Amino acid sequence: MLERRKALRSQYERNGWRRAVTTRERAEYRSEAQSALARAARFGEGARTGADFHARLDAIKGDLGRQDVTWVRLKVGSTAVFPMGMRFAQNPIYAAALAAFHRVSELERSTGIGGDALDRLGLINTLHASALYERWCLIKIIAVLMQDFEFVAQPDWVEHVVASACRAGRPDVSGFSLRFRRRQPNVSAILDVEPVLANGRRPDFRLRFFVDEATPAPSSERTPIWERSRWKKDEHADMLRLLVETKKYGQDGDWVFILQPAREAIDHSTSPLAWGRDCDYGQASPVKHARGSIQLAADPLANGASLTNLRRLIALELQDVFPEPLAEEMNLPSGPVEVCTSTASFCVSCGHVHESSDVNPAKTEAGNRKWYFKCSECGAGTMQTHCYSCGTTIHKNGLQMTYHLTVADQISNVVCQDCSSGF
Repeated sequence: MLERRKALRSQYERNGWRRAVTTRERAEYRSEAQSALARAARFGEGARTGADFHARLDAIKGDLGRQDVTWVRLKVGSTAVFPMGMRFAQNPIYAAALAAFHRVSELERSTGIGGDALDRLGLINTLHASALYERWCLIKIIAVLMQDFEFVAQPDWVEHVVASACRAGRPDVSGFSLRFRRRQPNVSAILDVEPVLANGRRPDFRLRFFVDEATPAPSSERTPIWERSRWKKDEHADMLRLLVETKKYGQDGDWVFILQPAREAIDHSTSPLAWGRDCDYGQASPVKHARGSIQLAADPLANGASLTNLRRLIALELQDVFPEPLAEEMNLPSGPVEVCTSTASFCVSCGHVHESSDVNPAKTEAGNRKWYFKCSECGAGTMQTHCYSCGTTIHKNGLQMTYHLTVADQISNVVCQDCSSGF
């Protein structure tokens, strides 16, 4: 074995550390490209819709501006007193304005943000940077759950968030919880804001998933926030160690992750992927994804990579919760073949539910079960397999959503987070 490795190393050295891409890797790259094109088409459609709305609003803005100029020329000032005896309801312009007002009112009712909520938000004093970042992260977590993974929040979630922001800076105020639900598949989530742990500590957030409301998920994810715009050498690792070992945020088997806005905060990166210097998903043994940190900031120059870091972290917990599909063997004219009969998961790239026809069962060379998931909405592919050495479940989510440790930048060469065996 050592002689073979020595010969292989010599061959790589002669070829400038390059090798030919295999047929399987080419197929993976084609699948990634098709998925990217499908997602780009969806985003392009949204961009065109947004541009159309922008053009309409610009036209309305121009009309209103010309009306203001006309009223000023006529020396007509604004007043809060409606003139008696005037019947604007008969005027088509007034009728159109009234209809627009009703549409805005309906939007207020549907989102829960009305005049009272806006007035209360206006009374908030200037927040400390860390408190402002904490509330921004809360909104982003909710947005990923609802917009990317299609969870439905409890009806009064906006009221809870507004009330929390209005009470900012008061240490005696207790936290609150928000519930989210997906009916297909049947997955629930509870987002606790500043929960009180058994030891009296209060992490910023705790996010837990349940396969149904009666049965807790096998593990849970906790995401405490620690805001830093920059970190000294090893300070980042020391802070994570403090949260886990001293403050015991990881009690009851909970996972502990820091959300922070600084770029390239990982001093000793273990991943060759693009997020290697910004994120640590605990991908190396013996951490086993139980703790780490991700970079999350409003960075328009990063093209949404920061928000993808959060989406990838939540996907890590979701895929740990999803139950394994079921399959049975069917006799076809061509011979017996295994087909998926039941699955309860959804695409971590777009949130679309996986149907049984989207899942193909197979076996590894070691005889372990593996599953291929292909999203019928965005084309993203995922392979759920097991470590050939210890049997730990591993998910290969493509280049964008892979959170495991990989060999070089080959997303198919995944290292087991439990025993460090390489694939």
